[in-house]
Amino acid sequence: MSRRLQRLALRFGAAAFLLAAAGGPGCTCSESKTKVTVVTVDAGNEDDEDQVRPNYDLTGPADPLATRLCEALYKLPEDRRAQCCPGGPVTAVNVASQCTPMLSAALRLGAVTVKPEAVDKCVAALGAAYAGCAWVGPNEVPLPAECSGIFTGTLAPVARCRSSLECQGTLRCFGVGPTDLGRCAPAGTPGMRCDVAVDALASYTRQDAALHPECDGFCQRRICRPPVEPKAACLVNLQCPRGKHCANGTCVDGEVSRVGEPCSAGSCDRGLRCVKDVCRAPAPDGTPCTSHLECQGACIPASGGSRCGSGCAFR
Repeated sequence: MSRRLQRLALRFGAAAFLLAAAGGPGCTCSESKTKVTVVTVDAGNEDDEDQVRPNYDLTGPADPLATRLCEALYKLPEDRRAQCCPGGPVTAVNVASQCTPMLSAALRLGAVTVKPEAVDKCVAALGAAYAGCAWVGPNEVPLPAECSGIFTGTLAPVARCRSSLECQGTLRCFGVGPTDLGRCAPAGTPGMRCDVAVDALASYTRQDAALHPECDGFCQRRICRPPVEPKAACLVNLQCPRGKHCANGTCVDGEVSRVGEPCSAGSCDRGLRCVKDVCRAPAPDGTPCTSHLECQGACIPASGGSRCGSGCAFR
C-alpha cells in the first residue's frame, strides 16, 4: 500500500491490502493479469473516523523483556552519546517509548516469542557496540549479530498477522501496515507486488527484512523480480542468487565481501564498509580521511588534511 493510500485509509477509518488469489503470494501470474482479493479492516464507527487505530493494543502493561530490549536499542545509544558529547542536542523523539508498548503487545498475544537469554546477549552486545566515544558521528552503528533473528513467530501460512515477526520460519506478513492486518505467506514470486506495506514492529526492533523475504528474488520498482544470472550485472546483493553477493557490479560467490575484497553498496561483512569499492574496517581517531564513511566517528577538517575524530558536531 502506498503512503498516499495509507493516509487515505487512516482518514476514512478503513484499510485494504491485496493478496494474489491463486495461492496468495505464491501466484505466478503476470502483474497485469493477477487477480486480487481485497480485505477490508473495520476501523470503527463513523464517529471515530478520524481516530488512528494501530493493529496492536498499546494500552497494556510493559513487558520487562520488551522494556530491556527497546531501551538498549534506543535509550542506551542516546545516553552514551550524551556522556560523550555534554551539552549536545537532545533527541526529539524517544523511540524506545514507542518500541516498548508495541513489542509488549506482540508478546502478550503470543504470536511472537523471545527467550530471555537472547535478550541478555543482545543487550550485552549493544553495550559493547556503544562503549567509549569513538563511534559517535554521522555513521549508523550496525546492529550486532546477537540482536538479529531473536524472535520466533508462531503463526502458520494464511493466518492473520500484525508483523512478519509473528509468522513461522521465513514466512512474511503480506499486506501488513501500522493499522492493517496481513496474512502469513511464503516469499512472492516474480511479477507480484512488493514494497507496498510497512511492518512497524520489525522496524522498531530493527530486524533484518531478509529474515522474512518479500520476494523469491528481489524487489524493484514495487515488483518482485527473479535473481539475476550468475556473473550477470548487479547493483546490490539482493539481486544475486542465494550464496552470492554483488561486487564491482557482478554477482560473485559468497554471501558477503571480506576485508580488502571488492564490494558494492551493502555487500560487506558486518562491521565493514564499502569505501572506494573495497571493504574496509572503520578507521580510528587520527587516521587521514576523505569522507565520514572511512571513520569510526567522523572525518574532521584539520590543518594539514582531514582526520578521523570525534563526531559530536554531527549529532
